[in-house]
Amino acid sequence: MKIRLLIISPPILVTLFVFQVTTCFAASSTVRISQVYGGGGNSGAIYQNDFVELFNASSSPVNISGWTIQYAAATSSLWHATNLTGVINAGGYYLIQFASGGSVGLPLPAADATGTTSMSATDGKVALVNTTTLLSNACSPDVSIIDLVGYGTTADCYEGTGPSPTPSNSQSIIRASNGCIDTDNNSSDFAKATPAPRNSSSNTNLCTVAGISNVTEELNIRIWNNYNKVCVDFTNAKAVNATIEVLD
Repeated sequence: MKIRLLIISPPILVTLFVFQVTTCFAASSTVRISQVYGGGGNSGAIYQNDFVELFNASSSPVNISGWTIQYAAATSSLWHATNLTGVINAGGYYLIQFASGGSVGLPLPAADATGTTSMSATDGKVALVNTTTLLSNACSPDVSIIDLVGYGTTADCYEGTGPSPTPSNSQSIIRASNGCIDTDNNSSDFAKATPAPRNSSSNTNLCTVAGISNVTEELNIRIWNNYNKVCVDFTNAKAVNATIEVLD
């Protein structure tokens, strides 16, 4: 399949690009992983429990009942799942509390879901999955994966060019723009920061353009075609208006 992308830069300049699309590992979604913290309770920890935070970047509520958040060690094919229920409002957050490595740190805000998984503070893999079926491979495309984050230098599975920066007992990794930025590249979408867990009672954050950041500098387009996830990345497009024609 090919996509013809027409970039129009006023007043009259028109540039036409034709390129081949390739299969994505995990296509961008309205709901994505927005924060990961695995240092809960350890020496120097900020919070007593590990946690994963989700964010709904869309303008509509999303029902995640029947979904799971799954964790595996950095190079492992053994995944551990925590069931999710409920609805994440537009621009809303969802907090999943996991195990604790000790008694150090503050208690988390009220969790929206709770699991017993013990996460590594520095390296691991977290997948948001739209079924309760456990993933079975260390790293392979799966149509049930909504979002995937590999964190730390040894993670063998991630979106984009590399895993996110390495967190610690005192730092989580947080998605840029309070969750709005998702270019399917863990290494650039996340940064280390002091953990700041948000739950369904936290203030909402309505994204201006969900899933697309810095339109004048970078245009990342993700589409569905015949129920297969495909990904098109068009980088450094000085674009003001764009039209997309899908050619089967």
